[in-house]
Amino acid sequence: MKGEIIFLGTGTSHGVPKIGCRCKVCLSDDPKDKRMRSSILIKIEKKSNILIDTSIDLRFQALKHNIDKIDAVLFTHYHADHIFGLDELRRFNEITGKTIPIYGTKDTLQEIRRIFSYVFSGRHIPGGGIPSLKAVEVNSRINIEGITFDRLEGKHGMFDVSGFRMANVVYFTDVKHISEKTLKKMEGLEILILGALRDTPHPTHFSIDEAYEIVKKIQPQKTYLTHISHEISHSETSLQLPTNVFLAYDGLKLEFEI
Repeated sequence: MKGEIIFLGTGTSHGVPKIGCRCKVCLSDDPKDKRMRSSILIKIEKKSNILIDTSIDLRFQALKHNIDKIDAVLFTHYHADHIFGLDELRRFNEITGKTIPIYGTKDTLQEIRRIFSYVFSGRHIPGGGIPSLKAVEVNSRINIEGITFDRLEGKHGMFDVSGFRMANVVYFTDVKHISEKTLKKMEGLEILILGALRDTPHPTHFSIDEAYEIVKKIQPQKTYLTHISHEISHSETSLQLPTNVFLAYDGLKLEFEI
């Protein structure tokens, strides 16, 4: 079975360009320096669409990539840039007439219910649509649309964050620490998609060098760095990366075997 990953966004919580910034990356004409908030779409045999995170930019991302169906959503964590597009899911409800299952840890789903209380309260609010969602707690392994996803534990500073493995692909963004136990679960990868914010260290995100230390430990065939700040020029940094390590960019598509 074949799958395809589409990078809907590869930027930080600010996106790139950053509002009010006049740095060379924010002023760059290179389309690969234009980064919406981080999210990927997983397409399975052109039949199922599984979204990881509902970014603030979801509406623009869906229009750009002609996405008219979402079958399920996986959440990495509950920070604003990863969940604030949740209300856009109601349009996909309208198109398909189906409830969309959303998957996350207990803490993530608890915060989503709190922030979007109008969605889950059961009260009818006149004058506006409400997404039809079914929240499903994920602790370890889950089957979605016939595909097995294994949850991977990481730390985003003080916060717990989830990575996900499907077949020989891992998506792990907004992470600063991955335990040796979890790294064992990430061996034998065809594709690793890993957050790498900038060149210099950050308290809650891997730097590029820190991300490469993970790469050296588990040795995936290919690695794509995402959740990239305006401090990183795509063209300049790409020239400095080791073999088989690449900067992801908005619109990049990767094929993989399931």
